[in-house]
Amino acid sequence: MELVLSGDREFVDAARATALLASYPHFSSFTRISLRNKSYSLEAAQVFATFLKTIPAGLVVADLADMIAGRPEDEALLVLEHVCQSLSSHAFVEVDLSDNALGEKGVRASFGVLERQVNLERLYLCNNGLSAESAQVIADVLLFRGANVPTKLKTFHFYNNMSGDGGAKALATLFPSTPLLEDLRFSTTRSQREGCRVFAHALSTLSNLKFVDLSDNTFGAEGAMVLAVALAKQSRLEVLNLRDASIGDEGLIAIANALVAQRVTSLRVLDVSGNDLTEESMTALAKLLKTLPLLEELRVEENEIGSGGASILAAVLQKKSVTPLLRVFQSNSNELSSTGGYRLAVALAKKPQLASVELDGNMFSDDAVAKITAALPSNVLGSLEDNMEDDDEDDFSDEIDDWSDDDEVKAEDNDVDELAASLSQVTLGKCLYRVHAFSMTPDNMRSID
Repeated sequence: MELVLSGDREFVDAARATALLASYPHFSSFTRISLRNKSYSLEAAQVFATFLKTIPAGLVVADLADMIAGRPEDEALLVLEHVCQSLSSHAFVEVDLSDNALGEKGVRASFGVLERQVNLERLYLCNNGLSAESAQVIADVLLFRGANVPTKLKTFHFYNNMSGDGGAKALATLFPSTPLLEDLRFSTTRSQREGCRVFAHALSTLSNLKFVDLSDNTFGAEGAMVLAVALAKQSRLEVLNLRDASIGDEGLIAIANALVAQRVTSLRVLDVSGNDLTEESMTALAKLLKTLPLLEELRVEENEIGSGGASILAAVLQKKSVTPLLRVFQSNSNELSSTGGYRLAVALAKKPQLASVELDGNMFSDDAVAKITAALPSNVLGSLEDNMEDDDEDDFSDEIDDWSDDDEVKAEDNDVDELAASLSQVTLGKCLYRVHAFSMTPDNMRSID
């Protein structure tokens, strides 16, 4: 049985808390409780605490997200403490404390559901305002048995906090002790190059990641080189989100080449948007696409790939054997001219599963807009209202008539196995040289000379 307080968002006082619990007898057994999306007074928290203490063993999921919105800090901390302490006897598999303004004090107030949780598999700490100090407290709590004792953690989401480099280094100490980790979200953390490099290095101790979201951080080219080594070890990787991760051309080339070299072919979703990418890295991306038969979503928007880069991608995407399951393609605001946009549209139109194409915010002539619109079904193509015509597109018709994929990606005829072998020796060797410049210890995760 589950105790789930559904309904509209509301403020809950003691009387309302009593009413919400009226249909549940004391000592009822639950496997999951959800108190989210309501704001509790201290008196309400006390009512709930009295009830929650009666729940017998067997409770494994605690959804305590968004419980203290609008409450004064002192009261909010007491609300968290009362509720969490009342649950301290349970061995949780999943805990969600997201959308509570925790800070370090809030983390400590939540110790009742965090401390000594040997069975914990899923932990969500999103939009909590957590600092570097808070991140260190979290790492210490999760590693309470020592850094050499493996945890059971499979999912760790840490999003929209303000932990910066210090937080990245603190959380990096977790990974040598999380061999089962499959689902990682570390995004919008204000981590810069140093912290991201340490974090990426720590990821190389893992090998079971399926879902990785590292968006809105600042890896830089060097951090991306380190990250390439870690990602190449994830043979079951399905979702990779590197949006706004500052990897640049050099970083994408390293990551793409590493994935090809190590035959990571399981990707279903890839997002490299907002990384200042240009035509320079599109050949590496195109080669990667040839090795991803399961890819369903590709996002490369808000870069500067231009029509040259678009043509490189189009030459590969038009092949029936390449990404046959592709459903979603985004290339908004990419400095595409008419030629590049049209070539992409024609290539994508051949995908039988295609459901959404976005090409807005580029530089298409009226003629190109008409041809792109004709090439794709109306229920697939997104708006093109924000395109600004390129005055230099006088030869659009000649260019699309003369286009041949043979001139765009010479690597199309290369043997992928031969490519992988050469990349293993060159690209990964370069990455590993940088990674092993420092050893994997808790001390240098926090500080790199």
